Amino acid sequence: MDMIAQYAHEDLTKQLGDMADPMMLDPGTAATMPDNYKNWALTPTSIVFFFDPYQVASYAAGPQKVEIPFTSFTSGLAAPFDR
Repeated sequence: MDMIAQYAHEDLTKQLGDMADPMMLDPGTAATMPDNYKNWALTPTSIVFFFDPYQVASYAAGPQKVEIPFTSFTSGLAAPFDR
């Protein structure tokens, strides 16, 4: 989960730019809060996490999403899933 949380935090920081607020982003992407990652979907090549308004940014920023390619997970997987 730490790997997902780190990726989400970094990606959302880039996406939000000047609207990135650590007071919202840090708790909204915390790995210690599994509910932060309860909304997700799989694509053929990635997993997408959806964040509600106010979870990681102000309402003006709207809902946010982070798409993580499966290839990003290869270094953290054990055999036989590390291919």
